[in-house]
Amino acid sequence: MGDLGFIVREIRKLSWLKNIPRTGWLQCGVPLAICESVAEHTYETSIIAYFLSRYLMDNGVKVDIAKVLTLSLFHDISEAITGDIPRVAKKYVRENVTALLEENFPSLANMVKRGGDLESKIVKIADNLSAYLQGLIYNKGGFKEASIISFSTLKDAEKIAKEEEDEKIRYLLLDFIGAFRESYKFE
Repeated sequence: MGDLGFIVREIRKLSWLKNIPRTGWLQCGVPLAICESVAEHTYETSIIAYFLSRYLMDNGVKVDIAKVLTLSLFHDISEAITGDIPRVAKKYVRENVTALLEENFPSLANMVKRGGDLESKIVKIADNLSAYLQGLIYNKGGFKEASIISFSTLKDAEKIAKEEEDEKIRYLLLDFIGAFRESYKFE
């Protein structure tokens, strides 16, 4: 990873995420001109992941916050190659995307293969909460179909939290998600 030319090429490829719209919102009727980009989603996911990590740490849970931030910053890098693939289609192309990721971003490919550790769960929850929030914004703006994504991603975040084996961590994750549910409601 020490080759500056290689690093700059990876950065240039990743910068494409600024211009890739989130497909789910387009499918909900959100116009391209106001559609959230993958980069905007990644930023918000990283912010949520940071605050969720801090919340857990403030309550005595050991979290590798550097790993959380790295995972959250790069969780959607494959979309710089493929575009934003709708959630329902991802299961059909997962192997091909993994191969493309390894070919195009070799230094980052292993990093984003998320496992079942706490840091990966934090990023997955943050990813879903970001979509939940954006769906609320679009719903309020008149794009009612966005509520389908909001409710679905909130349920996915809760499912990830409920699968946590450590009772204290499970409670804290659900508490954080519950605070989102209460603070950001459909109006």
